[in-house]
Amino acid sequence: MLHLLLKFPFKNLFLIIFLLISMSALAQKPKKIDIINSELIQKNEPKYGQKILLTGSVKLHHNGAVLDADSVFLDQVNNLFIARSNVRLVIGDTVTLTSKKLEYDANTQKAIASGNVILRDKSQTLETDKLYYDRNTNIAYYNTKSKITQQGNVIFSNYGLYNLNTRTTKFEKNVALESTESYIYSDDVTFHNNTGMAEVNGPTTIVSRKDPNTKIYTEKGVHYTKTKESYLYKNSKVYYDGKILTGDKLYFNQATGFGKGEGNVKIDDPKENRYLKSEYGEVFQFKDSAMVSGKPYMVKHFKKDTLYIAATKLTAARNKEKKSTIRAYDQGRFYKKDIQGKADSIVFKETIGEMHFYRKPVFWSGNRQITSDTVIAFVNTKNQKMDSLKFYGNAFAISKADSLNAIEFNQIKGNYLLALLQNDKIHYVKVEGNAQAMLFVDDEDKEKKTKERIGINKSDCGYIEADFLEDKVQLISCKIKGNSKTYPEKMIPESSRYLRDFAWLTKERVFKWQDIFIKYPEGNLADFTPAVLELAADAKPKNIKVKGKKENPNKTDENTRKRNTGIQLPSGTGSQSTRTMQNENTQ
Repeated sequence: MLHLLLKFPFKNLFLIIFLLISMSALAQKPKKIDIINSELIQKNEPKYGQKILLTGSVKLHHNGAVLDADSVFLDQVNNLFIARSNVRLVIGDTVTLTSKKLEYDANTQKAIASGNVILRDKSQTLETDKLYYDRNTNIAYYNTKSKITQQGNVIFSNYGLYNLNTRTTKFEKNVALESTESYIYSDDVTFHNNTGMAEVNGPTTIVSRKDPNTKIYTEKGVHYTKTKESYLYKNSKVYYDGKILTGDKLYFNQATGFGKGEGNVKIDDPKENRYLKSEYGEVFQFKDSAMVSGKPYMVKHFKKDTLYIAATKLTAARNKEKKSTIRAYDQGRFYKKDIQGKADSIVFKETIGEMHFYRKPVFWSGNRQITSDTVIAFVNTKNQKMDSLKFYGNAFAISKADSLNAIEFNQIKGNYLLALLQNDKIHYVKVEGNAQAMLFVDDEDKEKKTKERIGINKSDCGYIEADFLEDKVQLISCKIKGNSKTYPEKMIPESSRYLRDFAWLTKERVFKWQDIFIKYPEGNLADFTPAVLELAADAKPKNIKVKGKKENPNKTDENTRKRNTGIQLPSGTGSQSTRTMQNENTQ
């Protein structure tokens, strides 16, 4: 273009530039408002000034927009108008604006509508008392109470910014969105008409219309009104069926009842006074179940104690009878203040108060340890205390004979073992089936607070009963082909003071609740596993009577034993009594 201009004489160049500028200015000059129809036109009256009053079926046109009204003050000099009564502005074939009053500046193409304002386009209808509309950006703005209806959704707010190009609306201040499936209450919502997506920022609650108890709280997230899905990213909680799901990132589908969380996941069940925690979790509302993994653990609060369970994976489920069950898979561990344990898997039937432990379970209570193939623990659901344990297959109970001696242990083993607890501590055991015992016998002087080692008792019976005291084990009975003998300590070498399969396992013991997360390698479980030798051939038993006055057991212990064993214990066999070791050969 420039090389063509240079061919003209220099004196004509200024004229050409002037013409180009004039043409550009003419092209940018705002279009005038055209009068299409009016029954009466009044002008040149002093009270109207530069304005023209148009009345009766007024119709105006400006840049693709058509106005209908009962009366219009038209300022042709400043290119603007004020329309009143039955105002209707149609823009193209997509937007219709009706109101009692409309102020329009044709130079800026901005309008202010007031009084029963209704803005309609192909996707929604907006109702408010005052509306600001910019035709250049195609954005409508309001700061009064409003109602928007679109595709089954109704939205109320006190502030809004509607982009007619993108079909998105930003709502603020007392926002209430009512969809066919839910309600959304917030102060900051951006709604996408085409997708039905609502972006929320700040405190927001999403409530299910079908079940008001199913609701979501979040401070940042996305909710799809069409699919009923929610993606939540800040301080979020999902409430369903009396439970609460929380986490750093959450997903929940109100239609399917499926939800999941990532990072600091917690599934709280206040009805059971219990919650699950993990790095990842899933919930299934309509199946009334949940699963957690990634360092998962369970916390259940009792009246005076708390139970902790951890494993590689935990599940919680409630059946049709509303009975709840917790399952811990792979390297399960549990902790209560006075009793702890581990097993490959744990099943806690919390409604009926039963805990089942499978594959290499180990229990610790004070200085006592019990192992077997399978264990069932019973929790009294009324007083919320563990009152008994049943060990099935290769049951082996061990306790320290002397807290200062690292290699002296009282031992009882057999096919089946029943342990009764008092205040969560094992105080009585009964062993049946190939029952054996190796017990250190001491004579105590309570006044002088001294004790003297008498010998070692070795028993082989059909079943054995014994009291587990704080620092010793006392044999109660050895019956059915019973053979119970007490040997002088020197007659039994140290290497022969252990029953076969003895293993004192403390490296994996749970000493505090945080220990439930610690994992130990296989083959490194035992602190002490001695080589077991046969009893010395020249060892001879001694008939020894233990000094001391017998005391009656408390009634609670005796009643508990009757309930769990069906055996009436003789007087003087309580947990604080001392006894004479007896040889019994009873069929």
